[in-house]
Amino acid sequence: MYALISGALVVIGVFLAENLRRASDAKSKIDDATLKAQMRVPAFMVLLKSPPSTSDQRAQVWREEQEIAELFYTIDLYSRRRFGAIKRRAQIRAACDVLHAQVFASWYRWSLSGIVVTDAQILGLPMSNLVSAAFGDRETIDELMKKYMKDGLEG
Repeated sequence: MYALISGALVVIGVFLAENLRRASDAKSKIDDATLKAQMRVPAFMVLLKSPPSTSDQRAQVWREEQEIAELFYTIDLYSRRRFGAIKRRAQIRAACDVLHAQVFASWYRWSLSGIVVTDAQILGLPMSNLVSAAFGDRETIDELMKKYMKDGLEG
């Protein structure tokens, strides 16, 4: 009888440890992709500030868009339920979806019609929503980044 109970406890322990490891790995991948997106998305949007002129420029923008799409895909994939209990899962997925839709729409309009992105659109990107969902409240860093993007490092 004790052997049966001990065996069941071992199985439960292994299951819980595996679930925690998967959740930790998934959160690590989400955090990494979020940090990369935080840096790359505004830089990508700056590429869309001038109309498409050469095939080299179009190719560079396309490569960047593919890499950013891969970051969004990573965030989406690892924020799914099968990777264990992750805090703020719904907020991460919602923020990722909104940001991905805005970046894709900007790229699509630029590549199809040559419609450029404005400074106001870049400053209005909801990066803070994704960063806050992934890491908790980070308003200070978001405010500083927007201030420096707008006014420069001296301002």
